[in-house]
Amino acid sequence: MGFIFGLGGPRLFPLAVGASTVLLEKASPQQVVNAIAQYHATVLFTAPTSCSVVAAHGAKLRAAGWKRCVSAGESLPAATRTLWRGTTGIELIDGNAATELLHSVIPAGATQARPGATGKPVPGYIAPLVDDAGQALPPDSVGRLAVKGPTGCR
Repeated sequence: MGFIFGLGGPRLFPLAVGASTVLLEKASPQQVVNAIAQYHATVLFTAPTSCSVVAAHGAKLRAAGWKRCVSAGESLPAATRTLWRGTTGIELIDGNAATELLHSVIPAGATQARPGATGKPVPGYIAPLVDDAGQALPPDSVGRLAVKGPTGCR
């Protein structure tokens, strides 16, 4: 994967909790669905573009008994979230972050999911919206997201 989402989700997070992971050399939508069934995967980390295609296999995914899907790497369109929920029965977790932070730090979990909105910073991180001078902006402003926390590249 060309972004850090591929490090945290399928590599670092499973190691941190003693889980195993399946890394696919080629990950076409059909290969992803087959791997979920073959390896009894319970969590999928992938990009929204992939979610919109993999969703067509919702019945097979539901039968595999998996539990979560984390989407990141690009914006999650509301239509993709709706399609995914309707075909798989699972709410997408929108993992919003910056590559330099090594993992998703502003996720929208299944219970907080709102189409077109992101989540809230996980404990230990702050994420104010700032202007070009780095000053915090009020709600409903246009600016830059400035995330700070205990991980990442300096």
